[in-house]
Amino acid sequence: MNEAFWKNFPPIHDFDCVEMKRRAQLRIYEETRGMSPKEIVNYFKTKEESRAPIAVCETPPTYETTANETKEP
Repeated sequence: MNEAFWKNFPPIHDFDCVEMKRRAQLRIYEETRGMSPKEIVNYFKTKEESRAPIAVCETPPTYETTANETKEP
């Protein structure tokens, strides 16, 4: 992937990937706390069969510009 490709995806300044990962892990931990090993396996199988990945329970960031940013042509 070259530089021209990445110009299609400008950085999202307020997006913290590590924080999003931590929130997803915490949510999964809270949902599976107290489950037996079989229940945990069933939890992940059920989530795997759902339409969205386990971590995608938040609104994803957008690549739209804000009032303070300008799009390059």
